[in-house]
Amino acid sequence: MRVGLLALAALALAGCDSSPISPDAGAATCEPACRDGFTCLRGECVSACNPPCGAGERCTGAGMCLPDDLDGGGAIDAGGEVTDGGAMDASSPVADGGPSDGGASDAGAGAGACPGEQVRCGGACVAPTLPDVGVRLPTTGTYGTDWFDGGDIAVDPCTGTIGLAYAQQVDRSDNWEVYFAAVPPTLGAALPAPIRITTAPGAADSVAIAWAGDRFLIFWADPRHDPTPEACSSRCLAELYVAGFTATGAQVVPETRLTTFPSDHRVASTRAVYGPATGEVGVAWVDVYGTRQVYGAIVAPDGTMRAETEVSAAVSPQRGNSPRIVWNDDAWVLLYRHDDPDGARPDYLHTRKLGVSGLLSPDLDLRVPAEQIALTARGTLGYATVTTGGSPLQLRLWDLGWTATTTLAVSTSTFDGSRGLAWDGDDLFVTNTGGTFDIVRFNGLGTETGRIPLTMDSGERAASDVVMHRLGTRLILSWIYATRVAGSTIHHRVQVVDTSSAM
Repeated sequence: MRVGLLALAALALAGCDSSPISPDAGAATCEPACRDGFTCLRGECVSACNPPCGAGERCTGAGMCLPDDLDGGGAIDAGGEVTDGGAMDASSPVADGGPSDGGASDAGAGAGACPGEQVRCGGACVAPTLPDVGVRLPTTGTYGTDWFDGGDIAVDPCTGTIGLAYAQQVDRSDNWEVYFAAVPPTLGAALPAPIRITTAPGAADSVAIAWAGDRFLIFWADPRHDPTPEACSSRCLAELYVAGFTATGAQVVPETRLTTFPSDHRVASTRAVYGPATGEVGVAWVDVYGTRQVYGAIVAPDGTMRAETEVSAAVSPQRGNSPRIVWNDDAWVLLYRHDDPDGARPDYLHTRKLGVSGLLSPDLDLRVPAEQIALTARGTLGYATVTTGGSPLQLRLWDLGWTATTTLAVSTSTFDGSRGLAWDGDDLFVTNTGGTFDIVRFNGLGTETGRIPLTMDSGERAASDVVMHRLGTRLILSWIYATRVAGSTIHHRVQVVDTSSAM
């Protein structure tokens, strides 16, 4: 995909005589007005893209070449920011699919998303390969010795392989390293040993993972550039890093430093989501020490980052925090929090869109108090959130303009620090911990229609770092739990549920 600026088009054409003329100067002389993708220059409608778009592409009003069958990502408003709108067929980046051939990369080639539930594999749009239903335990650790800090999963829709990324303590030290495990789609298959990605000193953490067409991209916060990374405990410098692995565990992107911030920048709450329209990954994080703002960026499959931008606009003593990000047809949508204007609690939800061009829509204050956040896109219906401020979970259904249409309590339990939320086009699925650990199913109106049990075991239902993705009729979950035996052994539990039969 190529981006052309209106100004460049004007200068190129103005070079034909001695007087440079801006597009705006000639805009009033075109009758009728130029259609989207063209600009008026000396009474003629000319392409807004420079160089002109190729075959099978069209030029948008934002001066961007996109495939003919792809929504152009919105117009540019008077403030120069993208006001993207749009919808998608499913909430999960893996459900949207993306370019992949399981080996040779066509990620980021501009092929665009496949229709419906299909995904792009080997250059063709096909039905996704679903992992087998059942439970896997790909990791083992012990509290105080080699336990885990978080964890995130993504799914290769062409093979059904589940990628798990996490940080783990090294031998009772203050050193934490990042690991990647490629969990086979076949239940009962031998689980390969997790691959250690990092070896630098200091506590790497805040891990996120996304499928990027033919590879998993793993993101994390890394303090290796702090003056004293092993001893750092306050106001550390922690930068955003990325590495890439195939579904077979081969490393294809080396450890790459993505950000270069002052000494008091501390990356945290990293989130990553694939955008099939460009074959890139949208990333969000928060600086918890320096600016105390939410950031966003777009990362290519080769680890190249562009459009790094400050997303939130919290004014001291406020702070931006707790980012969530989803892909919705033609843009990445971010949800995050600001403190109340005086810097006190509660925090209020805010949202912005990050267009494929890298431009942001205006900040929208939803005036909903929230502490923990879960977010999913519901296509043309809009969005769904689950939030709490220490009270029962609240499920809110939003339209595309972020007007809440339904609000109801999910359960009497409160957040444990994480929550899974997914949408399949007909039903919403929300993880719930209480007397059991289960998934609550809601219809599109927010009415509960059933529950899918996961576990009744006391250790396993004391879940933390819950992550849930959807692929076809499968829900793929991961969480950390303790067996409370043998020195409090802990695991990442990866569980696959079939929504068409499990009720």
